[in-house]
Amino acid sequence: MIIMVILIHGEFHQLTSMWRDGNLDIREGLIPTVLGSAVTATGYAMKQSKGSNKMIANTIFGFGLAHVVLGTIDLVEHRR
Repeated sequence: MIIMVILIHGEFHQLTSMWRDGNLDIREGLIPTVLGSAVTATGYAMKQSKGSNKMIANTIFGFGLAHVVLGTIDLVEHRR
């Protein structure tokens, strides 16, 4: 599960650099919001699982929520 989060985070930075280079035509803040939602869902699923480490699950959940909040702020600030 942690490896999946690391891979998602790596993809996030790759998509962000593609966006900055002008190769993607998407709104600023959309990528962190969507990926933050996926990470939040992963953390929530881990919190519900009986065999997972709750501290790691809460960390992943909080990391995802932070990305959702920051991405939403970017979406609001950079409206077209």
